[in-house]
Amino acid sequence: LRYVHNYVGRQLLEVASAAGGVAAWLVAGRMQVPVRRAHAVNRDFIADAAHELRTPLSIIQASAGFALDRERSSDDYRESLTEILTASERAAASVGALLEFARLEAGQESLRLAPLRLDLLVEEVAASIRVDGVTVEAEAGEAVVVAADYSLVRQAIDNIARNAAARAGKVRLSTRLAAREAVIEIADD
Repeated sequence: LRYVHNYVGRQLLEVASAAGGVAAWLVAGRMQVPVRRAHAVNRDFIADAAHELRTPLSIIQASAGFALDRERSSDDYRESLTEILTASERAAASVGALLEFARLEAGQESLRLAPLRLDLLVEEVAASIRVDGVTVEAEAGEAVVVAADYSLVRQAIDNIARNAAARAGKVRLSTRLAAREAVIEIADD
């Protein structure tokens, strides 16, 4: 009887230990889900940041290479330098936005929320984009006012519109209100 009692006790301990191991494995797996999500968000953010910097840096390299390839007229040099300046300003703006985002995440800076007319901002962005052979226009619409950080919203609209203009013949930007939400739409052909 004592042998059976000890045997059953050992079996129960093994089952309890195995169940505890499975439970610990499940809990550990669930605890890793937020970490995996945060890692994926971080990985996507780094990829987006690299993409935002790669384009202006490629333009800088191509324009400088073109200018140095052979002797050119002063107008050709001026054009290359203008392209380099514009691309470097865009890269600097991207780096500035990354630093601002890092400060926001660290709690060192807060969003600068103020009333913002999205319809006027969309017009401003559309007017600032000039790509040969591409029409970029803002559709006239009603006034759409939100509380937002001007520089962050402008950069987001500008990035999407410029990406569309690089691959399209016509880009249309518009704003509207839908169910008490502001909507910005950027469409291309």
